[in-house]
Formats: sequence, C-alpha cells, structure tokens
Amino acid sequence: MTKITIVHDTILIIQRDTITKLLKTVTEPKVPKLNEFIEHFNLYSNFYTALGTIFTFIAIAVSLYAINQSTKLTRKQVLVGKLEEICESINSLQMEYTNFYDMYTLLEKIQNSSNNLVWLRTQLNQELQKIELDSYIYKLSRLNVLVNAYLGDKTNKSKTDKISEQKALKFKTIGFIELYNALILVLKFQDLKMKEHNFIEPFPTTESISKLVKELNNSIISLMGYGGDSEGYILYRNTIFKEDLGMLPPNTL
Repeated sequence: MTKITIVHDTILIIQRDTITKLLKTVTEPKVPKLNEFIEHFNLYSNFYTALGTIFTFIAIAVSLYAINQSTKLTRKQVLVGKLEEICESINSLQMEYTNFYDMYTLLEKIQNSSNNLVWLRTQLNQELQKIELDSYIYKLSRLNVLVNAYLGDKTNKSKTDKISEQKALKFKTIGFIELYNALILVLKFQDLKMKEHNFIEPFPTTESISKLVKELNNSIISLMGYGGDSEGYILYRNTIFKEDLGMLPPNTL
C-alpha cells in the first residue's frame, strides 16, 4: 500500500511540473534569436552613433572649407578683373596725353602772349572740336572709383607716418587722375587757372607721364600676383629682337 502511494505522488509531481512548463511556454512570449550582425550592431550602437556624428562634422567642415576657398577665389578673380580695368584705363589715357599736352602748350602760348594770336586760337578750337572732352571726364571719374575701391591696403592705420606700398600706389594713381582731370578742365574752358586749385605748376611732359604710367603698371601687375617689370626690354629690343628678325645690318669685322 505504501508503494502505491509513493508512485501516485511521483506521478502527480511530474504532471504538475509538466503543466507548469506548458503554462510558461504559453504565457511567456517567445523572443526570436537575432542574427549576429544585428546583435553586434545593438552591442556597439553607441560607438557607431558617435562615429557617424564625427563623420558628419567632418563633412560639414570640409564643405565650409570648400565654400570659403571658392569665395576667396571669386573675390580674387573680381579683384584681378578690376585691376586689369585700372591698367587698361591708365594706358588708354596715357596714349592720349601727348595730344592734350600739345594743345595745353598751345593755349599757354596764346594766353601768355601780349599779341592777339587769333590764328592760333582758331587752330586750337578746331582741334578741341574733334574731341569729346566730357567722355574723358567720365573715364577719369570711373577710374577714380575703381582706384578708391580696389587699391590700398585694408589694414588699420599705422602708428607711424610711413605709407605702405599699396597705399603709396593708390595715392600715386589718384594723383595721376587729378592731374589729368585738371588738364581736361583747362582745355574744356580754355583757362589756365582751372588747374591752380591742385596744381599751380606747369603740367609734366609726355616723357614724365609715360614713366609714371610704366611704374603704375608694374606695381598693379605685381599686386595681381602675375609677371614683373620689363626692365631691360629696350636693350633686348635693340639687340636680340632686331637681330632675330634680320633688321640689323650684318656684323662686318
């Protein structure tokens, strides 16, 4: 009788454990096993998030650098274009200076003469009628704007009285503009006193203006970051250049 009771109790325990396991299986949701890649990513998710953030910042920094470099290049191209326009205007005005200077010396002769030189004044008027002087005033005004906008350094004022090279270039170019403008006004109104506001001295010769323009050109070209001066060209032209073209007589010993 005792044996039968033990067996019965054992069966009850086994059945109870089986039922408990079945209930756990039914009531507890089954969690699917993730693959190794997902488990790896979940394990190191913070690391990859940080890494992605770093790469994003690097991409933003590279983009900002590229934009900055592009902006600098654009500004450089604009500056070079304006400096080229300044050179072109200066050279164009210098080519006309000889004609204006000759008319100025003629007017000076007329106004300083005690005689009534009607024929000279008539000749001067005929020459002036061929020229639109107002167009030169406009060119000089345009050149003045370009020079004030694009020449001269943008640094703070120096504590010393020394003028920087770029500012000296700006002042020299402005002087050229004022001098040329005074010459145009003298011819326009046929009055030598028109120049006395800034220049009581006689106007410089064609050679002096040519030398000044050459210096301005060299300085502006150097400011562009291109070429240099053309010192030594005259010697090269009169020797090698002409010799290569057969312009020099044969060298007879």
